[in-house]
Amino acid sequence: MNPPRHPNELFEGNLVRGFRIVRWLGAGSFAFMFLVERGGSRYSLKMSTRPSSPADEDKVEAWRRREVASWEHLEHPNLLPVLEWGRWPDPETGYSYFVTPYVCGSTFHAWRQQKRASLDRSVSVLCEFLKVLEALHERGVCHGDIKAENILVRWADDRPFLIDFSSVPLPWVRVPVEAHPVADLYVFGVLLYETLTQCRPFGTRLPLEQMLCAIASVTPPRPRELEPRVPEALSALAMRLLEKEPQKRPTGARAVRMELQRIQKEEGHTWVWRQPARRPGEAARSRALSAGVEPLAAVMEEFPVPDPPRLQVAPVPAESPPSDPPRRAGGRPGWFAALVLALGALGMGWMLHRVVYFPPRQDCSCAEPAMPAPRTR
Repeated sequence: MNPPRHPNELFEGNLVRGFRIVRWLGAGSFAFMFLVERGGSRYSLKMSTRPSSPADEDKVEAWRRREVASWEHLEHPNLLPVLEWGRWPDPETGYSYFVTPYVCGSTFHAWRQQKRASLDRSVSVLCEFLKVLEALHERGVCHGDIKAENILVRWADDRPFLIDFSSVPLPWVRVPVEAHPVADLYVFGVLLYETLTQCRPFGTRLPLEQMLCAIASVTPPRPRELEPRVPEALSALAMRLLEKEPQKRPTGARAVRMELQRIQKEEGHTWVWRQPARRPGEAARSRALSAGVEPLAAVMEEFPVPDPPRLQVAPVPAESPPSDPPRRAGGRPGWFAALVLALGALGMGWMLHRVVYFPPRQDCSCAEPAMPAPRTR
C-alpha cells in the first residue's frame, strides 16, 4: 500500500513527523484537524488543505504564518502554544502543519447545550474568555474572528481557550481595513446575545450584501423581548455592545468583564442565574421573530468526536472453519426448521399464482437509498 500523500488520506495509525494519528477532529476551509499522539502524550495537529505554492501563498500559507507568528509572540493561560510546526510529507513543498496541546472539550455553544450550563456558569466562562481579549488588545492585536466555534471549553474545569488565529493580521502585511478592538467587542456582543436568547441577532442565511446591510442599519430586538427571563442588566449590556456607532460601545474588554462580574455578583444568587439552561428548541421566545433574527441551531457535538467523513474500507476477515449450527431451544432437530420453510414456500407460491402480474414502475423508488451526509463541524 502506498504511503499517504494528502491530509485526507491520513488514517488512524499513520505517522506525521513522528506523531501517530489517533482520529480525525474536524475540517475547515483551509485546514484539517487531527488528534495525534507521541511519547504517550496527546496533541492537536492542524494541517492545511493544499500544499505550499507561490501562486496560492496568501490563501493557504497565510493561516499557518499568522497562527504560528501570533502564538510565538503571545503567552496566556487561555491560549494554546505552538509546540512544533513544519511541512508534510515533503519539508519544502508539502502541507503546512503545526502542533498544539490537546484540549478535551467542546466549542462554546456545544458545551452550553451538553452541560445545560446555567447563566451563572456561562457568564463565568465568558468573563474568563474576556481576559484573553484584554491581553491581546493590550499588545495591539485583534483576533478578528470571535465566535462560539473559536472558543474551546475544557470539560474538566470549564476553562475557555481562544483558537484559530488565521484571521489575525500580520504586522508586516498591509490590509485594506485596519482591525480595531471595538470590532472584537462587537462580535463578543453577538456571542453574549446568542447566549441570552438562543438566537442570532442577524440571520446567517441572507446573502452577504443583505446581511452586511442589516448589520449596519437594523437594530435587533432586545434580548428580553425574545427571552423574558433574561436579566435586564445583561440585556442592556448586550445592546450596548451591538451599538452601530463604535464610540457608544464599552471602552474595552476589561470594562466589559468588570461589568459582567458586577452584575453576576449582585444577581448571580437568583434562580434565573442558577437554573439549567434551556436548549434552543425549548426557549420561550416570541413565536413571531423579527425579520433577520435567526434561532440558534442545536450544536450537540458528539464526544468523543466521530470518525472523519470519508470512506474507509474495512479489512476482509479471514475465513474461519465452519462450525456446527447451534441447537434450537427445546431440542428441535434441523428437519423441523426445514419443514417450516418448505411449507412457507408452498404457501407463497400459491399466493403468487393467484395475483395478477403488473410490470414494475419505472421510477426512482427501487433505487438504492442514498448514504446519509457526513456530519461535519
